[in-house]
Amino acid sequence: MRRAVRVAQLPWLLALVVAGLLPAGAVAGAEQGPAARVVLVSPANGALVQRSHVTFVWRVESYRPLSSGTVQVSHRYASDRAMTQQVSTTTRTCPATDLNCWTTHRPSETFYGRYYWQVTLTGALQASSATHLLSVTGPRDAFDRARPTVRALAGSASRGRRALFLARVKDNSGEARLDAQLTHRGVPVAEGKAGFTPVVWAARRGIRSTRPLSRRLSAGTYRLCVTAWDRAGNRSQSCARYQVR
Repeated sequence: MRRAVRVAQLPWLLALVVAGLLPAGAVAGAEQGPAARVVLVSPANGALVQRSHVTFVWRVESYRPLSSGTVQVSHRYASDRAMTQQVSTTTRTCPATDLNCWTTHRPSETFYGRYYWQVTLTGALQASSATHLLSVTGPRDAFDRARPTVRALAGSASRGRRALFLARVKDNSGEARLDAQLTHRGVPVAEGKAGFTPVVWAARRGIRSTRPLSRRLSAGTYRLCVTAWDRAGNRSQSCARYQVR
């Protein structure tokens, strides 16, 4: 009898849901999770910011605090919108009762160029902000005559495949662009390019050839030359042996 009464009441419950007077989860008996929205405050989307003043600010709003648990708040910025290249991630843990325990981040090191940034929440509650674009600039030293330091590294690649050219690079500005060229008896046979990116001597920079190496090439020793430029136009070049199999 009690079951029949509940079935008879179901149309009234559905009517309340449609009318917006009763949450849809009440029909199924499931508890709705708290909602949250991560808002990026500063820098504004598309902003141009001087390197010495890069500070990220955000806030979490429209949420009902949980009574227990923790949430990991992660700030990420990268050189591509998909957050796969030159990624820097910093994470802090906040109690679920206060998702705004960490809303400001100033990186210890930033480089000139275009970056994308985003803030995500994981753990007891999950949410992601939009992805904003940031351009980092700064006063250029008109008297910058310091050339980048570059060292091409020996390597090898197989015919029919794209080659990977490696080099160590550093510059007083912290970034450089690179061109790599593979030659045989003075004739160029392959090349690769990399736009302005952060450079650190301890980390090898890789440059992929724009096309696979021709299968018609002869196996043997070739010459790899890597040229590095800074934004002031200073450049340096280094060459090394490269084996083609």
